[in-house]
Amino acid sequence: MTQQPEYATYTKKYRLVKPDDKDFYDVGHINGNMDIIDDTLSELEKRATTLDNTVGNISNLIGKTTDRGSTSTTGSVMAKLNALLDKVTSTQIGIKSVQRGTFVEDPVEPEVETPITIKIATVNPSKTFVIITGGNSAGYAGSPSASRGYVSSLEATSFTYVTGKARSIIRDIKIGYQVVEFY
Repeated sequence: MTQQPEYATYTKKYRLVKPDDKDFYDVGHINGNMDIIDDTLSELEKRATTLDNTVGNISNLIGKTTDRGSTSTTGSVMAKLNALLDKVTSTQIGIKSVQRGTFVEDPVEPEVETPITIKIATVNPSKTFVIITGGNSAGYAGSPSASRGYVSSLEATSFTYVTGKARSIIRDIKIGYQVVEFY
């Protein structure tokens, strides 16, 4: 039977016995420490195994960059991503082109709408839209984010911008545009 050491101290975390020089040697103290260490190492090994399995499962879900043969809804994450990338590049889904430019909206008489035709590179009008930026906004002269006018039509090689009606003469105004075409 192991006798409690009279002068020993204990480690803070695992409560291992640290006999003092004044204590009698007892193999039970050493064996008790070994049991605590063995139990702790065993628990760490179980946790490491569980962690390895979890990392393996996550890794299998993510997959490898070379994973193929999937759809956008089945397979590993990388296989799904590769399926989407293949679809975008092979069936041409996404933005095909963006054309940017500016033009000047000439002075306009009050209450008059004036069409301005802007030439662009050839696009498919059914797969294209135009974004207008800049210009003046009613009541906010020089507003960089609004335009009085609007795009009235889009053709294969041009679009028509119509100046908006105003209560006073509008001075030369720089208008920006982006023509975005999809596959």
